[in-house]
Amino acid sequence: VSSNGIQSTPLNLATYWKCNPTTTDVRLDYKYNPESMVVPSALSNIQVVVPVDGGSGSLRAKFDLSEGPSNPSTLAVQFVSDGSTLSGVDIELVGTGYRLSLVKKRFCTEMLFV
Repeated sequence: VSSNGIQSTPLNLATYWKCNPTTTDVRLDYKYNPESMVVPSALSNIQVVVPVDGGSGSLRAKFDLSEGPSNPSTLAVQFVSDGSTLSGVDIELVGTGYRLSLVKKRFCTEMLFV
């Protein structure tokens, strides 16, 4: 498997943390990258996991902490895309002995860490 760096990822991510004794601000910038797929298709079931180790009082774009400051840590993201592949792999039947009535293409990620 080869990669062209960030150009080969369907969802480009960048995180920014600001940690204070009573609050933690987290920003996640993202950009959908249809050029990473042979046939661009939407990403679905996107999940973002943000661990906060300072104890949180409420969850918004900003975390109010009961014990802080929190420490910047790794975020995890997963997603699914139907109708495309990242590799461009396709199926071709040679001969008349077999027939395909439906070919489904899908890729999904495990946890991507940002």
